[in-house]
Amino acid sequence: MLGKLPENHRELFRTRLEDLIDHKHGLALLSKTIDWQYFEDEFKPYYSDKGAPRVPYGQWLAV
Repeated sequence: MLGKLPENHRELFRTRLEDLIDHKHGLALLSKTIDWQYFEDEFKPYYSDKGAPRVPYGQWLAV
């Protein structure tokens, strides 16, 4: 599903990835230069309007 979780949505006992990484690391800096909207536009036809909200593209492309 294309819906997104609200930005302020945090789970009580789950640590966010962005709290664990070094924001000065080369890959973290590189991720800020990527046009994520391009990926969103390209993959949009493959998502349904039903089901759970999607995982952010940067998170699953990094895997």
